[in-house]
Amino acid sequence: MAQGLVEHEGAETPAEGPEDSPAVAPAESPSISPPHAVLSRPIQSFMWGDYSVEPGSSYTYVIFTCHGPQGGVTAQHWATLEVKTEKEDGPEALGAYFNRGVAGSQAYNRKFGKGSKPGDRRAAGEEAPWEWLSRGLEEGLLNFLGRADGPDWAIHGAVYEFTYAPALQALGAARDSGAMVKIIYDAKPASWSKQKRQWNSNAPLADSQAAIGALGIADIMIPRTSGKSAIQHNKFFILSRGGSPVAIWTGSTNLTTSGIFGQFNVGHVCTAPHILQSFLSYWECLAQDPPLKQLQAFNSEASPLPSLTDPDGCTAIFSPRDGDGALRFYSDLARGAKQGVFLTAAFGINNVMAEGLLRAPPGAFKAKFNAVPSHFCPTYLLLENVGMRNSIQFVRAIEALPHGHVAIGTHLPADGLFGSHEEEALTDLNEHVRYVHTKFMVIDPLGDDPMLVTGSANFSSASTVSNDENMLFFRGESARRLAEVYLVEFMRLHRHFAWRGRVVRQAQRGGSLKNETDEGEASSSAVPSPAACEDRLYLDCQFEDKDVVKALGARFDWQEQRWFVQPTCEQTLRRWGAKLVAKWQRDEPAAGDTSQMRPTTAANHTALPEKSSSVAGEAASSSVAGAAHETSPPSPHYCASWLGPHLRATSRQSVERKLFLGQPFPTMLNV
Repeated sequence: MAQGLVEHEGAETPAEGPEDSPAVAPAESPSISPPHAVLSRPIQSFMWGDYSVEPGSSYTYVIFTCHGPQGGVTAQHWATLEVKTEKEDGPEALGAYFNRGVAGSQAYNRKFGKGSKPGDRRAAGEEAPWEWLSRGLEEGLLNFLGRADGPDWAIHGAVYEFTYAPALQALGAARDSGAMVKIIYDAKPASWSKQKRQWNSNAPLADSQAAIGALGIADIMIPRTSGKSAIQHNKFFILSRGGSPVAIWTGSTNLTTSGIFGQFNVGHVCTAPHILQSFLSYWECLAQDPPLKQLQAFNSEASPLPSLTDPDGCTAIFSPRDGDGALRFYSDLARGAKQGVFLTAAFGINNVMAEGLLRAPPGAFKAKFNAVPSHFCPTYLLLENVGMRNSIQFVRAIEALPHGHVAIGTHLPADGLFGSHEEEALTDLNEHVRYVHTKFMVIDPLGDDPMLVTGSANFSSASTVSNDENMLFFRGESARRLAEVYLVEFMRLHRHFAWRGRVVRQAQRGGSLKNETDEGEASSSAVPSPAACEDRLYLDCQFEDKDVVKALGARFDWQEQRWFVQPTCEQTLRRWGAKLVAKWQRDEPAAGDTSQMRPTTAANHTALPEKSSSVAGEAASSSVAGAAHETSPPSPHYCASWLGPHLRATSRQSVERKLFLGQPFPTMLNV
């Protein structure tokens, strides 16, 4: 095992290093020796992160090897590591600004109090929670916009959600200084849904117009109204001086409080001359409010896709485009990875990206998901949720890879869920996306050919062929430093959410789990099954069927990303099960037709509980239970295990496909 110290800010923080660290020397050589807190709990992990460092600073890490039994650990060897962090601003700065993205954390509880909201503290004049959550993202954005100070400057922007007052005020201040400011915004009106019999409220127009009017900046705004089925999803600003562009701000961050302080986001500054000019040409086309076909043709010609063999450089890729070539380009990059793929996405993954991540031939998953041979390239996903439809199968297939790792946004929902950990709460800033909003992919970041894709597009078909989007592709030496920074930020959030996901799932089922802190330290401990994690019957339903399961009394579990019903809904399920049984009896297969015969032996299913309050209950016992009526499972979980096979047997294939998701048809109730 290995253990060390971080020497900075007058504090001593545990650090971790490999057992075979180079330049190992006797422990008495360093001027500092490890304190008792370090020796009593040495880190036993392959990875450790120090998230308290400052930009543009130098640090010395002293790494000790620790030996001996618990309670008698001693430091015997040591090595030092010099580290210099990247600058945020200046000529040598990379210009990548990541917010905290983890309001639901033990660190937030320790700093600001369990259950506290940043809005409550800001009302009292305390800025600390906002600064901690921003982590430089707000400051970087406002400093960028604040550079436009005088008639020699100009800002050309394109935005989606546009309500964060300090940013809008900064644009107004730039206008008042004499700078030319023109901002394209999504002004598509809400649409009427015949199916839902209500107005679509997802469009940001109403909120954006309210903020624009309140701050008096309507004169600098250009509405984007063409293409009712698509969205103006860009989030970029072009800063010019003397008629020439000097920098762009782009990335995943919407100009909202939730975008800057809540969900995980990045703002990216680029100064490459050819990139600046391509963004300005794209903006000039958008300002004409072109129809979809015209904009697709412009982008396909003005921003051609790079070759998979181009060795080095930076390319801007704009949407909408004529066809899904850009999405297939990203998929091909993932398919060719040699040392690792690290992908963030907000809403699951689609078939094209899944083909690349799973090394399947192009088009293999166009109609349906087919199992493919496994591969050994480390593949990491960081997701807001698993998505819908086939995305669920794709995500599970990636997780099943020998080196597949999937983390879904979550937080600890209850005190005592794990040891001394406290309940975590979100900021209540986010309505639709609560955890992960970034859209980037890092490939082979520590190899000879690092690559980075980052921007506003969700790696989806709509973001390629319909929506106004922008992405930056870096490769080779131009990507090296950026890829390393993006990798560190990716792993910071991936480890944060992956551990919490395991704790929550294990606690819901009962059992034990390794104890890991936010920093990944591990020790053995048991995870209780708290009362807060009540028995639930889970339904893996397709997106279009959510109204069906809601009608059955189902609710959505944000931790598991699945629909469930509580034991109180058993009456509904009993009536529902009885109807399916009755339907099967009416539609009894003809003699000799065994394709839809239901199982009749105990070997084919878990036994039906004897007690009348169980799922399916008396209504199904005479028709389905058969000879397997002897044992009584202790909880509704087992009822679901029993009910599932019978629902597959008693319902017709069309009903199976409609109500459930699984194999060979989308499955049944699952636990």
